[in-house]
Amino acid sequence: MPLTLDLVLRRIETVAAPLTVTSATPDGPLRHTWGEIALASRRLVTALGTLGIAADVPVATLAHNSHRHLELFYGVPCSGRVLHTLNARVPAAQLIGQLERCADGAIFIDASLTEMLAEHRDRLPPVVVVMDDGAPVAAPFAGAPRYAELVAGAEPARELGPMSEGQALCICHTSGTTGAARAVVYSHRSVVLHALGALGVDSHGVSRGSVVLPLTPMFHLMAWGSPTRRRSRPRALCSPAPTPRPTRSRR
Repeated sequence: MPLTLDLVLRRIETVAAPLTVTSATPDGPLRHTWGEIALASRRLVTALGTLGIAADVPVATLAHNSHRHLELFYGVPCSGRVLHTLNARVPAAQLIGQLERCADGAIFIDASLTEMLAEHRDRLPPVVVVMDDGAPVAAPFAGAPRYAELVAGAEPARELGPMSEGQALCICHTSGTTGAARAVVYSHRSVVLHALGALGVDSHGVSRGSVVLPLTPMFHLMAWGSPTRRRSRPRALCSPAPTPRPTRSRR
């Protein structure tokens, strides 16, 4: 069986549908079920087609960790296109160079990061979509389509792909600490195998009873693959602190 990301998406829609995803927002925690994430991802597949983005074309993201970014992690590759995550911690000029080299057909950007690329608006991909995260939108992006409206207005895609396990799923760039940043391409097969490996007892040991808090940004190394491990139970984000054990005083 070809190891493509739609295998994970279909499992989300069945086994994991009632489990929860929690996003931190300025107004407090925002919770969705994995079933809702999967449905939005399928709507995104349709929306990408209506935006006129050709198949196999990279779609860039400049975003923090959120449910919107998670939907892009599934919707873009499962549409047959390539996800390109931009590192929000590098200078804007470098990001523009990466966008131009990868020939991205679109960019999805958090409102809080629009100011970062405001002066480079004319050099961005032809399609720019803003994801509202509670922050003001820089003036050059005021008329850009909004992510929530775009997804809500699209029908869920019944058919996904086409995909092959050797096909590019995501492009990440190194942080350039030892030289110029370089593009690293992940295939569908490598991402699915990494997700399966992370579930092992002698690896991360993530089970359905686990709650995962990804501290690694989703734009950096795909957050070490945590978005595709999708195991969480609808319970408190943090467990209560253990009861201190009594200690004996030394004389």
